[in-house]
Amino acid sequence: METIADEVENNRIFGKTGSQHGVAMSSSEEEYTIGDDYIFARYVHEVPQERTEISDGEVVLAEGNVARIMHFLLTRDGDYAYESVDRVYDDHALEYFIGDDSFEIDFECNRYNRFTRDQMREFYSNAFRVRGMKLKEIGERDRNGTSVSDEVADYIENAGENTVRSEFSTGQKDKNLKGPDIIDGFGQLSEIDYIRIKDSEGEINEAYNDGRYTMSYSTDTNLSDLGGKVRDTISTVTTGLTRVDD
Repeated sequence: METIADEVENNRIFGKTGSQHGVAMSSSEEEYTIGDDYIFARYVHEVPQERTEISDGEVVLAEGNVARIMHFLLTRDGDYAYESVDRVYDDHALEYFIGDDSFEIDFECNRYNRFTRDQMREFYSNAFRVRGMKLKEIGERDRNGTSVSDEVADYIENAGENTVRSEFSTGQKDKNLKGPDIIDGFGQLSEIDYIRIKDSEGEINEAYNDGRYTMSYSTDTNLSDLGGKVRDTISTVTTGLTRVDD
């Protein structure tokens, strides 16, 4: 990680106008931090953007450039996480940190397959609060080994005979879908496609069965603390996942 950090210090931001990218070193904010086995940085990438302006008394469309910032974390083991930013992608940051933009090293990143059914159920079981979920195969899980009563299980299995998918949400209310027995029964006896979770700190995380996991964070979190939180999240969600090339 120190080697990559040295390259970041050397390269900073480079490229032609309209496609400049990298990590700023002259900012008043901390731009990158190194953990025990990771580097976490504010990667910036310039993208074109249309705007309206007045020219010779007429309103016209003109093209300019805007710099977008994406938080990006790369671990020593090749795992990585990135912030969702319009028209800035993980491949852009990877090219900068370990690709031809930087230097060539024997370093490969991991891409993972879908979350397993067991992992999606674990997200549900371990959630502090469940704010939303999308379900399929309604009532098809074995009720044995769950806390669902026979009365509720019978109702859900009957609902599954006429239902392909179900969706539950607390909307804007700060409630917990695991509270009502009937909804909790749906969650335990069906397969989870998507789940929206609120953690004990009040942050919202989302898991999709296609392998995507999103997390939110407070805007006043400093870079070092945020990097540690992202690293911990990676460790949690990648446990048990298989890599694409496995």
